[in-house]
Amino acid sequence: MGNVKLKDIPEALNVSTVTVSNAFAGRKGVSEEVRSQVVAKAKELGYDLKKYTNKRQGFTIGVIVSEQCLELGVSFYWSMYQKVAYAASKSQSVTMLEALGQENEEKGLNIKKYCIRYAI
Repeated sequence: MGNVKLKDIPEALNVSTVTVSNAFAGRKGVSEEVRSQVVAKAKELGYDLKKYTNKRQGFTIGVIVSEQCLELGVSFYWSMYQKVAYAASKSQSVTMLEALGQENEEKGLNIKKYCIRYAI
């Protein structure tokens, strides 16, 4: 039906552009009935929904460890983090590693005892 723009869908349904955007993104605040109507109207008008269907479905996993527990390539914790990151990537998830330095431990975050307690 030509070059359909996002603004054409809310005009056809008499809803706001924000409602249409939220419906496509799967955000809260849009009932399933309205979400269905928006998607149906978009398909009817020939709107390209590809950019909304290719969203990453994974999780974000954060790992916090003391710098004292990390030795690249040798540490139990580094090895464990690599395995977690590899498994996460297979499920379209991402990982973040935060190594806490000495200054944080001096502020009362005594993590060294956990490194020793749980190290293999």
